[in-house]
Amino acid sequence: MKNSGGLRMKHSVSSKHFSNKELSCRCCGANEMKPKFLEALERVRVAFNHPMTVSSCFRCSQHNYEVGGVKNSSHMAGEAIDILIENGRPRHRLIKIAMLDPDFGHGGIGVYPTFVHLDIRKRGHPTLFTF
Repeated sequence: MKNSGGLRMKHSVSSKHFSNKELSCRCCGANEMKPKFLEALERVRVAFNHPMTVSSCFRCSQHNYEVGGVKNSSHMAGEAIDILIENGRPRHRLIKIAMLDPDFGHGGIGVYPTFVHLDIRKRGHPTLFTF
């Protein structure tokens, strides 16, 4: 959401297990996370039953550009999160839980060397990608 001057307004959006600070843009503090995304994230967090360290969640367009995000990033739509997690059983368990979730399982799951990306994209088919 933007104010009359075109600047992003800072919202306070949080959930039971994730603070506004964790979910907000790292450069400007904007937070436009979608309620549907937060519901899916909470379902996964409850099933995972372990704290998650957020690397990136909402991104304004400037921050998305600065970190090399794609033009149509789900982060800018308030529909994505990157969770820092080491390789091993916890990571595999998180991915399995996300794949079984009705929103993330039909969205996007990205497996990177140091984190897992989850989004609720609606591009016609589920997407699992690795780097």
